[in-house]
Amino acid sequence: EKKQKEDEEKRRKEEEKRAKEAAKKAKKDAAKRKADEIKAKEEAVEGMVTVIPNGEEAGKSFDCCTISLAGLLDYNIKDNHERTFEVSLFAEMFNDMLHARFGGALLRALPALANYLRVKEARQAKLDKEARDRKRKEKEAKEKEEK
Repeated sequence: EKKQKEDEEKRRKEEEKRAKEAAKKAKKDAAKRKADEIKAKEEAVEGMVTVIPNGEEAGKSFDCCTISLAGLLDYNIKDNHERTFEVSLFAEMFNDMLHARFGGALLRALPALANYLRVKEARQAKLDKEARDRKRKEKEAKEKEEK
């Protein structure tokens, strides 16, 4: 009976110890999740654009919308306001930058593609020649057997 009580006491202490460890682990996990959430929010804020109007425009309301580069480039003569001009100018320069960057990448890729195609064609020609030679040798061996 005394031994049973000691065993129960040991089991109870072990369970308490496990419960404390589980609580510590849960607390650490919660703290890590919270830190990850804060980090994710900070990263999201880094990617955002903040618009701060100047003194003249502060009292006016602003409409924010998402528009494609093609939409920005599709302006007309009536768009002669300074803020519209600046956006249009930015869109033109950004478009030119994209053309230059990706056009340059394409121009650099074309010689590499041509070289790849030449190598591929040479390999295929070599394989075709080997196949023809093999067939010719088999044909010659067959003719020798028949004689």
